[in-house]
Amino acid sequence: MESKNIPDNARFIRLYTEIQSKLYFYILAMIHNRSDADDVFQETVVTLWNSFGKYEEGKSFGAWAVGIARNKVFDYLRANKKNKKLFDDSVYEELSELAQNKSEDVSDRHQILGSCVNKLKESDHKLLTLRYHKSVSIKDISKMTGRSSDSLYKSMARVITQLRKCMKRIKLVGNE
Repeated sequence: MESKNIPDNARFIRLYTEIQSKLYFYILAMIHNRSDADDVFQETVVTLWNSFGKYEEGKSFGAWAVGIARNKVFDYLRANKKNKKLFDDSVYEELSELAQNKSEDVSDRHQILGSCVNKLKESDHKLLTLRYHKSVSIKDISKMTGRSSDSLYKSMARVITQLRKCMKRIKLVGNE
């Protein structure tokens, strides 16, 4: 690679790392299948890298990236019509609009969420880690812990409600 590209490469990496998790979860929310979402995510990242020269400085990189991801997602949905969609096309359009409009405040919410997760009891933190970070199913967590699936679902609902309240409280009073 030519040395004149190094600043652009570093800039791409800096911008990309700020939105990468949001971008992935946007794709996963639209596709509902982790394996297929992983594939679309990889295609999106390659397209972002190859198209970075078209990104307009001063505009939201997150919105630009979600726009490209949106196109990749809709290409996937069109090509895989045999797979049952969870929602009507209009819902996917609305989800996409929301993701594009909310791209600026993701890092703030991510920091607030991290702060709230750190305040959880250790057992609740472990449950979240197993379920969302390690993608272990409730059924498998039930086998691992000896707790019923029903009990785990209730615990997850309680923890998520706790996190929402914490995030709302922090947003109202400012970062703690």
